[in-house]
Amino acid sequence: MKECNVDIEGNPFVPVKEVNALRRTALEKLEEELLIDSRKEIINIVESKSERKKNNEFEFTASVKSLEQYLAIKDFDFKYIDVPVHVAEKNIEVFRDDKERIILNLPVIVKDGEKDKCDKALKNLWEIGFDKLRGQNTDRVFIKDKYKVFGGERLNVANSRALKVLGDAGMESVCLSAELNLAQIRDIDKVIKTEVIIYGHTALMITENCILKNAGKCPCKDFGEIYDRKNSRFFIIKDGQSCRNIVLNSVPLYMGDKIQDIKNCGVDFGRIDFTIESPEMCEKICENYFGNKKLDGEFTRLHFYKGVL
Repeated sequence: MKECNVDIEGNPFVPVKEVNALRRTALEKLEEELLIDSRKEIINIVESKSERKKNNEFEFTASVKSLEQYLAIKDFDFKYIDVPVHVAEKNIEVFRDDKERIILNLPVIVKDGEKDKCDKALKNLWEIGFDKLRGQNTDRVFIKDKYKVFGGERLNVANSRALKVLGDAGMESVCLSAELNLAQIRDIDKVIKTEVIIYGHTALMITENCILKNAGKCPCKDFGEIYDRKNSRFFIIKDGQSCRNIVLNSVPLYMGDKIQDIKNCGVDFGRIDFTIESPEMCEKICENYFGNKKLDGEFTRLHFYKGVL
């Protein structure tokens, strides 16, 4: 701070308007200085197109929540099948002969107190050849030195730069954000293999508190349901073996009769995501997709034809 000495004689008087004007000028100068100090450097990034060669091959993948669902779909021609870690460990002998197709799917959230149990299950599976892992968060994304990691939809990848970062980190493929429309998916520079979900009850939210327990229902069941003011039914599933809840959309996404539109976007995989479906329903859905058939009943196209504004 600079020192200022003023010698005053007599009875000086300064009008209020002059004091106010002085204050305004001081505040304007202060604002200018603050803006200069906080100004960010702008860096222009030149987009570069991928040199990855596309062979236009499109394959189906699947995700299941139970052994029964897996048994219902295992004979269909899926490139990969996501299976929860605890289901795979509990039924190792069933999955052993199919381990080349199996991607181990971790819970969305793994807290410190849950990590040891989860890592022990992964170790047991790793020792007999299960080497593929679905990474839904950054905790599991950067362990490529041991597993072949496949990026999950919860990474919310929605642009070329994010995809490149994950590709540089060693990802095998990445499932793109469910908020993208077909044009946006098409325009992403696919430096690595990409996947989109083409069937399933989309996850709307995840809650730490157990909704079913709070409603006075058994918290240990695999899934339950709640209803909104319009009497629409929303399914609730558990996140792994915890009582953490995932709330699902009331109607499923369905693109079985629009597969060519998906292929035209240049993605490598279309994933059929099973959650609350019975084994019989799983088999029927697979027949519809492999046969390019329409679905009877209510469904949604989600954001494929409109995107998010």
